[in-house]
Amino acid sequence: MRYSWATISLTALVVCTIGIGVWFSVGMGGRWSDAGDGQPRLPVVQLRQAPGGPLEVEVADESDERANGLSGRRGLANDQGMIFLFTEARLYPFWMKDMRFPIDIIYLYEGTVTEVFPSVAPPLPGGVPTTVQPTVPADAVLELFAGESARRGIEKGVYFQGLPSLR
Repeated sequence: MRYSWATISLTALVVCTIGIGVWFSVGMGGRWSDAGDGQPRLPVVQLRQAPGGPLEVEVADESDERANGLSGRRGLANDQGMIFLFTEARLYPFWMKDMRFPIDIIYLYEGTVTEVFPSVAPPLPGGVPTTVQPTVPADAVLELFAGESARRGIEKGVYFQGLPSLR
């Protein structure tokens, strides 16, 4: 059976288009590029030297990314989180708007934990979102699934080696 040049070209074009679509859909580390509920994943870094074992964290380093954070997500695995990076150290309040699950909120300055707010609960339906307010300036905030900071021994003074930074 002989195929025409047009049939072969069309087949090659379809295969390439599918391949490019898959390539754009796959996030870093071979994971799909959405968070499981239609939200796109942000760039991911591996914190290999994190206390309690490696962590895969999405990096929120733009204003709109920091504003959205984990809002609307269904959950996080124990080895996943989100790191919010800032260009300067300040007292950044964080709130639980549109959150569906509890998280630990960990404030850092130059890679060292300054404060931990464990198991911050999402708001009740129609309720006012919980807000946490640090007492010392931070240049990064790490969010993990509730209880992970205690399980990993993350507390004030713990240092995260290899933490990304905007400074």
